Formats: sequence, structure tokens, C-alpha cells
Amino acid sequence: MNTGYTREAIFEDLRRRIEAGYLKNGEKLPAEEELMRIYGAGRSTVRNALQDLVEKKLVKRVRGRGSFVISQKLDPLTMLFPDTWSWQCKRRRIVEAGSTLSQNLNIPSDTPVLLFEIQWREKEEPICNEKFYVNPLIIPEILKMLHGEIDIHPLSHLSRRIEIAFVRENYAVTNAPRSLAGHSKSKKNPLNLSALEKTSIYLNNVFKAIAVSHSIYKPGQNVSTLRRI
Repeated sequence: MNTGYTREAIFEDLRRRIEAGYLKNGEKLPAEEELMRIYGAGRSTVRNALQDLVEKKLVKRVRGRGSFVISQKLDPLTMLFPDTWSWQCKRRRIVEAGSTLSQNLNIPSDTPVLLFEIQWREKEEPICNEKFYVNPLIIPEILKMLHGEIDIHPLSHLSRRIEIAFVRENYAVTNAPRSLAGHSKSKKNPLNLSALEKTSIYLNNVFKAIAVSHSIYKPGQNVSTLRRI
């Protein structure tokens, strides 16, 4: 459970979830007491955050019933990556799923999947390397992104064609790749050569895995910040 969230942090977390479609139009938000427990915040902090959502026309409060989402679904990237980050697809190719990915997607290990190798930057500085895998048997249209220019992230492409209802996330520590470790502010400290790795498994509304993302972040990236993305 996250603790000590401020009014601004609660607002931002709920905003991202609403705009990404994880909290759907017309859905009732948890009661104030439940939000207080989730965010480790006081009642006034939660109420102020909800009022901020009302003023942004993302939530409607109904006396005696609660708070309801009134916003439409936006790009899920708004929840998963900060607005200040930009991305570039460095490479895309067909690969075999392999043992780990086959377990995540629940497919045979020799199944061909489409891999997008993406680098995220903040102010031109590399901040995250992402490998995004999609099973083309589920959405054959994704193969169109194998050739030609890519002006949309594959997750955005998927979300326009299929409902992404859930995201299962796992965190681990791994060795930082040279492309990220070379930009560490404290190169002399060997601990900074360890990087946080996040695995995100995207599921549809019947809990079927449709894509997997492996992201490695620049050494020193704050874990609590990533958990709010």
C-alpha cells in the first residue's frame, strides 16, 4: 500500500487511471474511506483531490451516492509514462517468444511475436529502454507496424483496437545497459550500475494476455515514482 500521498499526487494518480481507461466512464470511485486507506491520506486530502477531479470535469459527485467517472478513454501511455518523456522506436522485428515470454503470454515458446525496441528520453537524455512484445495472432493488424514509419506507440495502437482492461506489473533489479549507465550522475558508485526493471503484462477484459513490456530505467530512478506511472 502506498502511504503519505499528497492531494496533488492522489489527483494525478486518479487522473492518469481515468484518462488511460482503467477507470471507465460511469464507473463509481471507491468511497472516501477506501481512498484514505489506499493512499494513506486524511479525509480532507482525499476530498480536495476529488474536488480537483470535479473541477477538471473528470469526476462527478452525486450526493448520497458517491463519485463517478465522466471522462472518456484516452491513450494509456498517459498513465504508464510521464508526459515529459518522448519515445523513439529503434528497431522492430519478429522473434520467437522463448520460455519467459511464452509464460507471460500463455503461448508456445516457438510462437513468433512482434518485438518493438523503444528508447524513452527526458530532455534528450536516455531514461528508459523498453522492449514491447505483441502476439500478432491476436491482432494481425499489428504486423502493419513492422514496415514503414512508426508515429504511434504499439500500446496506443492496441488500445484503439482492443480493450486493455488490466495491467499486471512486476519489479526486479538488473544490470543497467551501457546506454543508460553511461548517463548515471554518480558513475563512481557501483550501486548506481543496478537498474530497476519493470515487466508489464497487458490483459483484456477476460484476463487474456495480449502484450508484454520489459522496461529498464536509468540507474537512480525512484521506485515510488515508477509505481505511480
